[in-house]
Amino acid sequence: METPYIIKWVPFYDICKTKGDAIRPSMLLEQSVNPKVVQKLLGHRDIETTLGIYSHVLPEVLENVAETIDTQYKEVYCNLLQMTR
Repeated sequence: METPYIIKWVPFYDICKTKGDAIRPSMLLEQSVNPKVVQKLLGHRDIETTLGIYSHVLPEVLENVAETIDTQYKEVYCNLLQMTR
């Protein structure tokens, strides 16, 4: 019987500290990953730590959210106009 490979657990935080194309917490937030998920991956005790370090991406995230809300609002408004005709 073959010996199974032993894979060492590498904390997400250590991956984030590497150079190159490593996963960055800010990239996760830019992709609208829930900040609580990023907090958990990084092992931060509280969300304030995560957001305090990576909050520079929030304006971009907020812009995307604003665009989504705008699009949805326009769709609802158009549907209401069609219903009243």
